[in-house]
Amino acid sequence: MVMLGTPRWVWGSCIHIYVTGQTLQKIKPITDVAAVVLKRLDEEASSTPLAYGSVKVEALAEILGGQARTPHWIGKGWRDEPGAGEDPTDPASVARALSAGARQQVKVISWGAIIDVPKGLSLLCASDPELKTWFAGIREKLVETYMEELEKGSVVRFGEGGPEKVAVSGLKGWWVGHAASAGGDPHMHMHLLISATAETLDARRGQIDGKKLLNETAKLADGSARRVLAREMAKIGLGFGLDGEVVGVDPEVIERASTGRSSIKAIQTYFASHGIPVSDEQAWHHWRQICEGKADKGLPESLIQMIKLASWQEGNNLAAKQ
Repeated sequence: MVMLGTPRWVWGSCIHIYVTGQTLQKIKPITDVAAVVLKRLDEEASSTPLAYGSVKVEALAEILGGQARTPHWIGKGWRDEPGAGEDPTDPASVARALSAGARQQVKVISWGAIIDVPKGLSLLCASDPELKTWFAGIREKLVETYMEELEKGSVVRFGEGGPEKVAVSGLKGWWVGHAASAGGDPHMHMHLLISATAETLDARRGQIDGKKLLNETAKLADGSARRVLAREMAKIGLGFGLDGEVVGVDPEVIERASTGRSSIKAIQTYFASHGIPVSDEQAWHHWRQICEGKADKGLPESLIQMIKLASWQEGNNLAAKQ
C-alpha cells in the first residue's frame, strides 16, 4: 500500500522527467459523435478480469470500476451557447451539443483525443486503491491542461483558401475516463471529444484549422499534460525514468501487461513476413478490430486467436507469481 502522506518512493532531486513521443496519433477527426460517445460510455473499466501486483481477479474489478461513467463538459466554448444544458451521459445529447453550429458541408464535426499515462502508473493504480483515488483526483487537471493548450493554439481560417487566421475565444468538449485498454489490461486514460467549430475573438464562427490542430497544437497540449502529470507524481515521490516509464516498476511486468503493444508487434511481424510494411497506426486498427470481435480478413485465424487469448494468459501468468 502506498501511503500518500509518506511516499514509499522518494527520489528527491534525482527525479528524471522525460517526455516521450507518441507512437500513435492521439487526436483524430470524427464524423459521428453520437456513435463515439456511446462506445466510450459502454467501455466499462470494471469488465477487466485480470490480476496484477498483489490484486486478485475478484478484487481488480472493484478497484477499477466506476470510472467509465463519469463524463464532463470542458472548455470555455460553452459560454453563452445553447448546448451547455445538455446531458453529458446521453450520446444524442452530446452529439447535439458538440455539433451545434457546424457548417453542413463540412463532414468533420468533432475531434477525438486521448490522454495516456505511463503503463507503470496504470499498474500501480490497479494494485493500490489509494493511488487509484489519487489519480482520480488529478484526471480533471490533466484534461483541463490539455484543453487550455488547445484553446490557446487553435484558430479558424476565413477567406478564399483560408488566408485569414483568427484565434478562437474558446473550445467546447466532453471527456470520460477509463482504467483499462481494449485488450483488458490496466491502462489509465481519458477520451476527449472536442467540437470542430468555434467562435473567434472577433465573434465570428467557423471550422477550426484541423491541420494546425494535428501538426502543432495537439502535440503541445500532450506535452503540457505530461508535465503536469510529472509534477503531480513528484508530490507523492514518483518520477519518470529516461525511458519515460515510472521509476521502480519492473520493466518485465510492464511488458507483460502491455497486451496492445505485444499484439501490434505480432501483427507487424506477420505482415513483414509477407513483404508488407504496416505502420503502428494500421496495426493498432487491426488489434482494435480483434478486441471488438469484428472480422479481420487480413490476418490468419491462428494469429487472431493468439491475440484474443493474450490478455488472459498474461493475467494468469502474473497471478500465478503471487
